Amino acid sequence: MVAAEVSSLVVPGRLPADARRALGIPGPGDPPPPSGIPLGTVLARFGVQREPLGARMVRDSILIPGSRVSVESSARMWLDGLPVALASERVTAEFCQQARTRLATTRAAAVPGLRAS
Repeated sequence: MVAAEVSSLVVPGRLPADARRALGIPGPGDPPPPSGIPLGTVLARFGVQREPLGARMVRDSILIPGSRVSVESSARMWLDGLPVALASERVTAEFCQQARTRLATTRAAAVPGLRAS
């Protein structure tokens, strides 16, 4: 099994109206709808800053069945000096290996003679 999971907790009332619209949030008290686009990607154009809160390796994760190892990390997102969201990620080792293989394939196709090390 190859898996990556990202989740975010957003404080919509602290986001400017244009940032809420970009996230599909109708009003200051409404939660954001589910999206396949990472929160940080959407908020980057508004000057959001990411504060890493740490990461840890988890063996035989019961949260992602079939995975041997996963990495869990979290970060706080700030906008204009106010915390606006808490993001967390869970990524399996298998996902990282597959991403590395795809990246190496893409690079080799883009730059002939380049090999991943």
